[in-house]
Amino acid sequence: MAGVGAISASGVALRAAFTPQHVGVTKLRVGLPGLPNASDGLRVAFLTDLHYGPDTPIETIINAIALAQKEAPDLILLGGDYIQWSMDHLSGVIPILATLRAPLGVFGVLGNHDYHNPDLLTERIGHESGIRILRNNGLDLHNGLFVCGIEDTWRGRFNATTAEENRPKGTGMIALSHNPVGINLFRNADAFVLSGHTHGGQVLLPGILPHRAPGLGDFPVLQGWYGIQGTSGFVSRGVGQTMLPIRINCPPEIVIATLVGLPAGDRCQTV
Repeated sequence: MAGVGAISASGVALRAAFTPQHVGVTKLRVGLPGLPNASDGLRVAFLTDLHYGPDTPIETIINAIALAQKEAPDLILLGGDYIQWSMDHLSGVIPILATLRAPLGVFGVLGNHDYHNPDLLTERIGHESGIRILRNNGLDLHNGLFVCGIEDTWRGRFNATTAEENRPKGTGMIALSHNPVGINLFRNADAFVLSGHTHGGQVLLPGILPHRAPGLGDFPVLQGWYGIQGTSGFVSRGVGQTMLPIRINCPPEIVIATLVGLPAGDRCQTV
């Protein structure tokens, strides 16, 4: 009978792993050098790795988008991997992305899954959802905050120097890099880097090494905070999944970051 109970429990666990999952909201307070006092309290929503396609229940994606909007952020940023494997998935995810709205706009970067036809994907997302994809470029939001994004460090032609070349001197900066290894390109930039790609390891079980997404090399962090030479980053577990249509002990998340200004020249930090 014990064996039957174990099998039954395993079946329940597997069914739970394959069904739409509760999306968590991870809230951060980030001290950003150069951000003026007038912009203290600015709220940024970050969603990444939607992976619209066969491995991620559409309800999970819709729930994540709804949670982000419920938080009423001033700015929404996206970390890439909007689709799974096929450009056919783009027509499904665009109407969902088009519901995102924020006073300061919605911006994103490409993930490694978005390089089947990156030019077409960028054009369609921009034209049909109003989201601006940043590809080694950035923009001044005119409130003391500069936002930039780089091409994927594994599949794209990334250039952090070009991405931040129009940054006004002394402004606070948020940089988007789908792959967290991109933080290494922003050393001493006094910036906050938002990334995804790792899915947090996706399946976390005792005695089993977590999944390491390709292109990570020896990067040491699969989720959470990471800092390097004056720049801080946060690696999100993301919303969707790939390779395996499951998450275990690694629930999906969106990130809400509240920004607090620090004097220019200070180090970006948690507060």
